[in-house]
Amino acid sequence: MKVKRKELVELWGLIEQHRKIKNSVKFSYWLAKNRKRIQPEIESLEEAIESSRRYKEYDTERARIAKFYADKDENGKPIIQNSSYVVIEKLNEFNSELNILKEKYKDEVEKRDKQIEEYNNLLEEEIEFEGFKIKLEDLPDGIEPVFIEVLMDIDLLIEPDEG
Repeated sequence: MKVKRKELVELWGLIEQHRKIKNSVKFSYWLAKNRKRIQPEIESLEEAIESSRRYKEYDTERARIAKFYADKDENGKPIIQNSSYVVIEKLNEFNSELNILKEKYKDEVEKRDKQIEEYNNLLEEEIEFEGFKIKLEDLPDGIEPVFIEVLMDIDLLIEPDEG
């Protein structure tokens, strides 16, 4: 069956989440079998999105600048929202220093932007995937609806009338 790589990434995340939980033998077996089928694709995608050493230098420096200019709480610690430093009070200073940094690493930032664009295109491509199916009744009680939806989307769920 043809599936988009992003669907495999989503399934991978759900499998990783559920393989850490005690499940029935059938469900655990199903998780293990599909994990083995998906793993090479996930490893290839991880390798494709790996940033260069120079970009990592840039990103480390960017984070240091953001932390330095971040607004501080009553204890003097940087305020973080949605995994990012909040910079409002010293935004102009932050932007000025960030622009200097971006200019210094201009080529690396452009390469990274292109790499991310190519990676996102790669995620949209369809590939052949033959996963192992599972019966609806073999899923654990209380499994999240999103897991069932993903299984339905990539045709890995055997519904009772298909039996």
